[in-house]
Amino acid sequence: MESGEQDKKQKIQKSKANTERMWLDSQYNGLSEPAQELFAWMSFFPGGLFRGFNDLWELLGDSWEDVAEEIAQHELATYNKSTDRYMMTGPVIEYAREKLDESDGYDFRQRTTEFWAEFVQWYDLMLDVQFTDQESDTQALDLPDDPEEREIALESLRSNSFAMMVVEEENVIHVAEWAMSVGNETGLGIVDSLEDYLDLRKQWHKKERLYRLALSQRRQLAAVKPDEYMPDVASTLNGMGELLRKMEKTDDAKPCF
Repeated sequence: MESGEQDKKQKIQKSKANTERMWLDSQYNGLSEPAQELFAWMSFFPGGLFRGFNDLWELLGDSWEDVAEEIAQHELATYNKSTDRYMMTGPVIEYAREKLDESDGYDFRQRTTEFWAEFVQWYDLMLDVQFTDQESDTQALDLPDDPEEREIALESLRSNSFAMMVVEEENVIHVAEWAMSVGNETGLGIVDSLEDYLDLRKQWHKKERLYRLALSQRRQLAAVKPDEYMPDVASTLNGMGELLRKMEKTDDAKPCF
C-alpha cells in the first residue's frame, strides 16, 4: 500500500516537473534574442539586478532595463518596486543556468567576476577612507576643501559605500565562490576585499565559508609555488583563527594558529 502511494506521488511530481518545464520552454522561446541572452546572464545574479546601480550597463548593455522588463512581462522574472530590483525564483534560475551553460557561460562568468572584484575593491577602500590633507586625494574624490565639510563628505561616502555592498552582497559572494571553485584567483581578491565589510555586518558564518574556500585554493597554489603562496596560506590561517576565536570555537581556532 505504501509502495503504491509512493509511486503515485512520484508520478504526480514528475507530471508537475514536466508541466513546469514545458511552461518555461514556452516563455523562453517567446523572448527576443537579447532577452534570451539577458535571461541566461541573470542566473549569475542570485541577488537580482538593481536598477539603481548605474554601472551594470558595462556588463549587460545600455538597454538592459528595457530587456529585463520584457523578461518580467513573460513572467520569468519579477520587478520589486520597493527594492528596485529584477529577481528570479529558484526553479527559473536553474533553468536559466542551463541556458547560460549552453552559450558563453564561462566567459560571461569570468567577466562578471572581474566586474564585481573591481566593485568590491573600490567600496572596501571607501569604507576605510580617511581624512587627508593631500591635494591629490581631495581632487580624486572631489571633496570640499574645508576640513569639517570634508569629514562630513567622507562619512557620507563611507555610509554610501557600506549600503552599496549590502545591496550587492549576495551577487558578490556568489561570484567569489564560483571563481574559487574553478581556480580563478580573482575570487581570492574578492574574499580579501570583503573581510572588513563582513566584520561590520557580523556575517561570521559567511566569512568562515569564504575563508575555507580561499584556504583550499591557496594550499593548492602553494603546493606548486610555495615561496609565492605560502605567506598567503599563513595569513588566511591566521585570519581563520581570529574568526573562529571570535565565534567562540576555540578548539577549531588553535590548529589554525
